[in-house]
Amino acid sequence: MKPLLILIALGLASCSYDRGDGGIESTSRPVSYQRIDTPNMVFKRPMDIASFFAGKFPEGVEGGQRLYTKLLRDPNDPRAMLLTITADGGVDDSINGEETQARITTVEGGWSVLSAGRRWKCGRGPDVGKWGARLCP
Repeated sequence: MKPLLILIALGLASCSYDRGDGGIESTSRPVSYQRIDTPNMVFKRPMDIASFFAGKFPEGVEGGQRLYTKLLRDPNDPRAMLLTITADGGVDDSINGEETQARITTVEGGWSVLSAGRRWKCGRGPDVGKWGARLCP
């Protein structure tokens, strides 16, 4: 079991990304997400949860789409981790990025999502370039 956990950690480390833009771990300012429904299922690995939330991104090869994942301990709950999935660049004309954060924990047989939220980075309007917990205009 230990070698498997090491492989998972190495795999997640190789695709992690810290934008340094005020994420939960880097500031005292809370990051706001719009609450979304959580899947009622058990996943084998955290990356399976990331794939579930990423969906069909990207839908094509045009543009500069990037997908980042980050897995960190939840600073408020030692039994949980925060999985952040960020789709950046070319989401559509009004949205430059979409980020989902899921609180996850181990359960018998794998991993489960405790809660999840989503936020967007606007590509136009008064909030251009800013992340927010509501859809962009």
